[in-house]
Amino acid sequence: MALLAIPLDENLPWYSFSITLENQAYTFEVAYNTRANRWMLSISDAADNLILAGIPLLIERDLLRPYRTLRLPPGSLVVLDNTGQGQEPTLGSFLLNHTLYYLESTS
Repeated sequence: MALLAIPLDENLPWYSFSITLENQAYTFEVAYNTRANRWMLSISDAADNLILAGIPLLIERDLLRPYRTLRLPPGSLVVLDNTGQGQEPTLGSFLLNHTLYYLESTS
């Protein structure tokens, strides 16, 4: 079981990138919602079929757990506040104060 840091760019309010997690290819779309003052994540499969749209990147919780019936990566996605202050990520905080991690499944 490995812990992977997923690099997010704090300077871009919207972008997408391809990532392979547990031998499956996905596209992550990350967007900052100014109205909600939150980062949002959408996940698509390798064929660009949307699996999950617009989940908020909130700290200290398994972001994928409520959606286990979907074709998502089998591990856990967790955002941590590296400062220990319990603050949610803001527009400029990824790579500085917050990190998105993927914890591989045990199976």
